[in-house]
Amino acid sequence: MIDGAEDQSMRSSEPREINLGAVAAGLLVSVLLLAASGCAQPFASPEIIAGSEDSLTVASGRFNQPDSFAEEYCAQYGKVAIYEGGGPLNDTEVTDIYYYECEDPEKVSAPESE
Repeated sequence: MIDGAEDQSMRSSEPREINLGAVAAGLLVSVLLLAASGCAQPFASPEIIAGSEDSLTVASGRFNQPDSFAEEYCAQYGKVAIYEGGGPLNDTEVTDIYYYECEDPEKVSAPESE
């Protein structure tokens, strides 16, 4: 039977050494899991949700407005991309939806110069 005195003698009063390799490995695994989760979505590249020669709907990570992506898409039809609007997919997601019309360049009015 172990009494309190014997239990105290088993404990060391010296500080423990920390295995920095294990700590670093744990941090690396945590960072990789975080990057693989939805937390990485704000930087996701644009993806076509729906598209035709007249319009395009794009999903992209928040803060990553895909204007150049839409311009390249519409250019394959000889048209220019006109941003029509967009917003968050929903309140909890970090993905935004963007809507573009592909217009003939002749129909798009040029900016007025002063």
